[in-house]
Amino acid sequence: MLMAAITPTEAQAYFKRWELVKEIELVELRRTSMDVKLSQLSALMASHCLVDRVPAKTCRTSKACWLRIPRPTSPPFGSGSANSLLP
Repeated sequence: MLMAAITPTEAQAYFKRWELVKEIELVELRRTSMDVKLSQLSALMASHCLVDRVPAKTCRTSKACWLRIPRPTSPPFGSGSANSLLP
């Protein structure tokens, strides 16, 4: 597949747009609470076995590793409970 040639001005504009995207993403990440980030991580880890290319043994091993992570007795940040995020 051949890519269309772009001018230096177009390339510069392209990179400027991506810099704006990076800045916005950084602001969003900073504003996102730790509870939301942990919930997203939990959903991501739970969903990776839904992909057909992941062998069942890998899923079992991943879940075993996840379950070995020490569970906090109290939330380290804010008022939410990290325990509810663990499987």
